[in-house]
Amino acid sequence: MSRLAWYVIRAMLATSLTLLLTLVGLAFLFTLVDELRSGTAMARALWYATLDSPGFVQEMLTVSLLAGCVIALSLLARNHELMIMQAGLGLRRLIGVALIPGLLAAGVALVNAEYILPFAAELEHVQRYPDAATSRHKQWFQVAEQHVFVEHALPNGRLEGLRVYSYDPDSTRLLSIGYAAGAWHQGGQWILTDAQHFEVGTLAVQPATVHTAWRLPSPAHIGAVRLAPEALSIHLLYEQLRQLDAGGVDHTRYRRIFWSRLLHVVALPLCGLLALALVLGYSLPYATKAGLGALIGISYYAVDHTMYYLGIVHTLEPLLCAATAPALLLTATLLLSYRLRRPGGVVRL
Repeated sequence: MSRLAWYVIRAMLATSLTLLLTLVGLAFLFTLVDELRSGTAMARALWYATLDSPGFVQEMLTVSLLAGCVIALSLLARNHELMIMQAGLGLRRLIGVALIPGLLAAGVALVNAEYILPFAAELEHVQRYPDAATSRHKQWFQVAEQHVFVEHALPNGRLEGLRVYSYDPDSTRLLSIGYAAGAWHQGGQWILTDAQHFEVGTLAVQPATVHTAWRLPSPAHIGAVRLAPEALSIHLLYEQLRQLDAGGVDHTRYRRIFWSRLLHVVALPLCGLLALALVLGYSLPYATKAGLGALIGISYYAVDHTMYYLGIVHTLEPLLCAATAPALLLTATLLLSYRLRRPGGVVRL
């Protein structure tokens, strides 16, 4: 890649990173103040606010990238540097260069959502509720037509005091009751200790070490129950959706978070292209272009959160709510890019 291309990319990334750090810093400060007002000690308040920072990054990334790209390209255009780069690289290569910051940001968002954010949420949960690190009490799970009760859910997917109630899928009639003193996951299946299986119709009690009729939740499912869907990785959200769907349990909240997180990652590469189309395609003052970029970013954030809460209040389709803001961003990108594709439409700076 040429030096001109790297120069544009560095300018867009540097401005976007500056805005991102500013927005995350403000969110960090507000969270810190809330923690202190609730009576948390200063050291713990700083630690909790730090652990919340990956979530702030995930929310602010689109806004900062869009506004940062527009501001950076506007500054380059004001100094007539963008005109030289357009002549040296050509419009097609310049469009490819504008996509790179968005692709890098999408990679950062994906890694953050899949690894960093869940790890920070888990660590914060353990710090806030230390008893949950060693034992979690009395949890219910539903897997298909079976309801599973766990007296103690221990680390590494170990269970104690396990009861399994099987029902007729076509009615509410109880078919069987299972009990196991303990269970651990090994080789893709649950190994039971002191297990008994009671058939309601035959009054027969059957001992078992591995009972294939029991559809126990996966270790990942057990570990995820104590965390809110917002704190789960994309992969674990998908697994939760499959588990809840198989059990006939309402999974609207999980679908809403899953689609929102996935579509935000997909929408990030559009930010650089929209910024380039806005700066190159229209003869507006540079300050106005920068303001429009910030306004579009803020509007994206506002529409996304508005649709999220409208979906909760009015029980709207999660995919529709999550796709509204990215769809509007795509529409704006296509409309602004039309002037670049039109013969003679590119504004000579």
